Amino acid sequence: MNEIKLIAHRGGYKQSNTRENSIEAIKYATSKEYIDGVEFDVRVTSDNKLVVFHDFRIKYNNKSYRISNTDYSKLNQIHLKKYKTKLATLDEILSIIPKEKLIFLEIKLGEVGSEDQTLQLVYDTVKKYKTKKIVVISFIYKFLKFFIKRKYPTCLLLNRHSKLFELKAYFRTYLNLSLDIISMDKRMVNSKNSKMILKSNKNYGIYTIDNSDEVDKLFKEIGIDVIKKYKNKIYITTTNPKLIYERIEELNETFKKV
Repeated sequence: MNEIKLIAHRGGYKQSNTRENSIEAIKYATSKEYIDGVEFDVRVTSDNKLVVFHDFRIKYNNKSYRISNTDYSKLNQIHLKKYKTKLATLDEILSIIPKEKLIFLEIKLGEVGSEDQTLQLVYDTVKKYKTKKIVVISFIYKFLKFFIKRKYPTCLLLNRHSKLFELKAYFRTYLNLSLDIISMDKRMVNSKNSKMILKSNKNYGIYTIDNSDEVDKLFKEIGIDVIKKYKNKIYITTTNPKLIYERIEELNETFKKV
């Protein structure tokens, strides 16, 4: 049967009632035994600081501050005022995550033309943490290719608008790439797609599963026979890790009887 790993989406902030992608959220998630790892987003500021933040801008007092066009000091001031917690840097987040926890680091697109510089900045930071289990994730294969060449595990994200629905041949292209994990939007999950990934010996990711009904639907769509047959890892990304963990444990007991 597949080994299921739980990844706390943006630090699993809903469960801990903390700010997403914050130091507080990451500390909470990595302190829990049943959480295998954390996922967070990385962007670059105008003064080349790597920050952990999902959106491309911060809105505050009817003003919009684009991350890539604003320096870290200004962004941190705004973040403190709006969210009552500091804007974490990538270094700060990586330094607090225990070695045994998985780190799913998503690189977000900055200004057009700045991609190569952003990738180099991320690489220069993560290479300082060689003992940590870092997986670079992105919707953009070019970003992943940069890290594949540098021997880092990678995960390609597919959303519901990806060509997977339209072209089976295009999907097979993904399977032939040097990727460790292919992760798809939960709305794309079905038995056929799941088998294609698992038969290719790729590990399988699904995002974002946040309640018991979605867990039940997920396992029904994949199929119990498929789940029991293949040995690949399945990574489930969630903002409510404890709830999902408890439901999966219940289902595991059911699977043992099938």
